[in-house]
Amino acid sequence: MLRLHPELHPLVLPERTLVQVAQDLRPAPLPGTPEWLLGTVHFRGAFLPVFDLARRFGLSPARALRLVVVDPGEDGLVFACAELPESAWVDVPRAGGPSSAAPPELLVHSAGLFHTPAGTMLDFDPHAWLRRNSTSLRLR
Repeated sequence: MLRLHPELHPLVLPERTLVQVAQDLRPAPLPGTPEWLLGTVHFRGAFLPVFDLARRFGLSPARALRLVVVDPGEDGLVFACAELPESAWVDVPRAGGPSSAAPPELLVHSAGLFHTPAGTMLDFDPHAWLRRNSTSLRLR
């Protein structure tokens, strides 16, 4: 479970997705890219893009951001998160319907919302999101 920003629902990643907190990494900026693409980091032999989705949705950056690597390796992605990731067992039926705290752009990559004792979480596939948004990431 990833919490990108205090104002957004936590994201539930696909089952068996590897997540690792990346310490002491600073993104190298990429000129001509949107401000929410913070740059790239070199992690375990691969250059991975670093995204701040809170900025992508017009939210102010969280005070302390942690870089979280999703699926380390060639196809890995890095997200700036407001909190450290947590394990969450979600064995609750999905509840459909939009949520005011979920940006519509995230909802199109979601199978729905989960209502759990810990709160509402958004089912999210980060690789599907990247595939859909890859054209907006081209260098200008």
